[in-house]
Amino acid sequence: MSHWSIKSILKSAFVKSPFLTNCAMKLTQDYPKIFLYHRFCEPGSTIWGGISQDEFEWHIERVTEKYEVICFAEFLLRKQRQASTRNCAIITVDDGYRDFYQYAYPVLKKSSVPATLFVTSDFIQQRIWLWPDKLKYIVQQLQSGRYSFEFNHDCFEINTLDNASRLASWMRLSNTCIRLPLTKREMLIKSLSESMGIEVPRFPSKDYEACNWNELREMQMNRIEIGSHTLTHPVLSMIPVDEMLKELNDSKVEIEQMLNGQVSTFCYPHGGENDINDAVVKATAEAGYRGAVHGNPPREWNPFLVPRMGADDDRKEFIWRLCGMEYVTARIKALL
Repeated sequence: MSHWSIKSILKSAFVKSPFLTNCAMKLTQDYPKIFLYHRFCEPGSTIWGGISQDEFEWHIERVTEKYEVICFAEFLLRKQRQASTRNCAIITVDDGYRDFYQYAYPVLKKSSVPATLFVTSDFIQQRIWLWPDKLKYIVQQLQSGRYSFEFNHDCFEINTLDNASRLASWMRLSNTCIRLPLTKREMLIKSLSESMGIEVPRFPSKDYEACNWNELREMQMNRIEIGSHTLTHPVLSMIPVDEMLKELNDSKVEIEQMLNGQVSTFCYPHGGENDINDAVVKATAEAGYRGAVHGNPPREWNPFLVPRMGADDDRKEFIWRLCGMEYVTARIKALL
């Protein structure tokens, strides 16, 4: 039986058994459950890479049944003071899309639940699109069909016959772009838009727009911590040192000035294993942040390499992660 089959059976058992979930939670009570979200949409709808408002509300109900929810800055402060972080959960959201303000924030406010929102400041200032959104916009604007696109001697097949195929095509393009230097990435996106006859607007369209500063100020007054997610959302390990320092420092300064408060937490863009190196971690600490989150499995404690778990509309997977089994399996794998 495969690993995934075993995990599927175990997930089903956990969802149905309060005894198993309580045992797992007790076993992992010292490990904070930190969840990662990106996008949200209206109840009953779907969105690539996000969840609906009613699904998010179900998540919050499950979390608050068992855990104390705190923001990331509070978690770091407790760790620094060697205070207890037992049975804590943290809700984190990346990028700063306006759909967080529209759909997730009302749920959190109604339940008096704090969260940490990591914003990309040039996105908030409407200076940029986030590059994956440019790709997504182009793919979503295409008529139903099959397309071929060539760039730098590589040929890409784009299938838009159904929503799943569009999503898969966008992901293939994104996986290529993320490994390219900035200039080549921009060239690919520009070439794709021109070859497909799709004009990308100067500013993000309504489906991809960011929160504005007034909305961030309102949320900050209602238990939403605002952290930094750089200026432009680059892979920090792939850019020159001076650019990396600018991304870390200037975003912090701008957010602090616009929100009239301290920014103490950071989130690495594209937080994969190769997207963060020792130089990036060191520079993040020297920029004045108290800690940072990423997306890798848990290892020894480091306030600048705090792991998170993705959250989507798979309820069995959410319960699995909520009760700590993601942590348990990661530790088992580390021992093998």
